[in-house]
Amino acid sequence: MTSSTSNQPRSNSSATATTTPVIVSSRQHYQQQQQQSHNMTSKAAAEDDDFGFGDDLGDVNFNDDLFDDIDRPQTRTTLTPSSTLSSLASTQSSTSTLVSTSTQASTQNSTSTLTSETAGAKKLVAPPVFQPRSKATLVVSSSQRGNPLLQFIRNVPYEYGEVVPDFVVGSTSCVLFLSIRYHRLHPEYIFSRIASLANQFVLRVLLLLVDVDTHQHAIRELTRVAMVNDLTLVCAWSNEEAARYIETYKAYENKAPDAIKERVEKDYLSKLTDGLTQIPSINKTDIITLSSTFGSLKNIMDASADELGLLPGFGERKVKRLLEAFDQPFAIDPKKRRHKRP
Repeated sequence: MTSSTSNQPRSNSSATATTTPVIVSSRQHYQQQQQQSHNMTSKAAAEDDDFGFGDDLGDVNFNDDLFDDIDRPQTRTTLTPSSTLSSLASTQSSTSTLVSTSTQASTQNSTSTLTSETAGAKKLVAPPVFQPRSKATLVVSSSQRGNPLLQFIRNVPYEYGEVVPDFVVGSTSCVLFLSIRYHRLHPEYIFSRIASLANQFVLRVLLLLVDVDTHQHAIRELTRVAMVNDLTLVCAWSNEEAARYIETYKAYENKAPDAIKERVEKDYLSKLTDGLTQIPSINKTDIITLSSTFGSLKNIMDASADELGLLPGFGERKVKRLLEAFDQPFAIDPKKRRHKRP
């Protein structure tokens, strides 16, 4: 009778586990095992009484306080209700929405910051008015379109640009082009161009095309204008020559001046030779003869025509040119008489 009554709750609990999830704690599981063993013990004792055994084992007691800390549920069946799944799905969706929203906000903030910084950088750095595609490119003013000399510029590339001078041959060098024939028709043109140039560029070349026969007066006038306005006057007698000058200026933009500069030694004889060889018909052999005979330039200049005529290689014509070079004043004035040697 005892076994039948003790097995009935177990059948109900198993039936319930098939329909609904059952979560059994460690205490309940232990109590069930103890109850089952107690029932079996009492049944065995009853049988022993029937057979004449008088030992009474008594009830098995257990302390519930030992299982106060073991109160965490253990899942026997892993069935999950639909409500729990829906709550988990909503939690995940809200979390992903929150993460995406924060990511979009941070992206927008970084984009706005970058845009503001880029805008600030554009305000600080002003783009140049004109920048050639290459440093080796010659920049020609748009006003020079149709100039005949452009067809002779073949050794350097050039392009048109909005620049003040006619030709930009370097970062600090420029060229103004002028023909004498045009200058006679429009004498005010060159002055307006110089005024527009102002103080720009270090080397400023006035390239003058001599295309008339009577050019002496115009060259003299433009030389004076170039000296006053810090210009270098270069004369060309054809468009080919003018184009070659422009090409050379551009090609030698970054070249050192040593290639075109004459090398003069620092000793006294080298300087004396460099100065006196500028006189026509005087060569280096004559300089050595003069230096060995008179010793210094002062003694050479004080020497008379007879003393110079006694030197080997000095004829009457050479002596005359040497003395004229010493007696001729630096500023030529026809009104002043030349000093005559006694």
